Amino acid sequence: MLGIVKLAEHNVLERIKQGDEKMLVHLYKEHYTMVKNFILKNSGTEDAVDDIMQDSVIAVWKNVNKPTFLLQVKLSTYLMAIAKNLWFKELKKKSRFKIV
Repeated sequence: MLGIVKLAEHNVLERIKQGDEKMLVHLYKEHYTMVKNFILKNSGTEDAVDDIMQDSVIAVWKNVNKPTFLLQVKLSTYLMAIAKNLWFKELKKKSRFKIV
């Protein structure tokens, strides 16, 4: 995976801050299975997994670049929390628009 064995989280975050797009791809691939398993177990589809994963990585990228950003949990925990929140928001939105 991009020749990256296991980068320390602070290195990944630093490289994201520096604009290294490879780190965003790394983040996506590294955590895809975890997010996929969660979404598929909670009424999701493969397409939903891709959408939520992309939105989650974008959210991490935006947040990491904020001057006040301070990661206080593991990066995987942080990304998963974002993915879960996005997925629950999506489920809530879908439940409001059910066709009768």
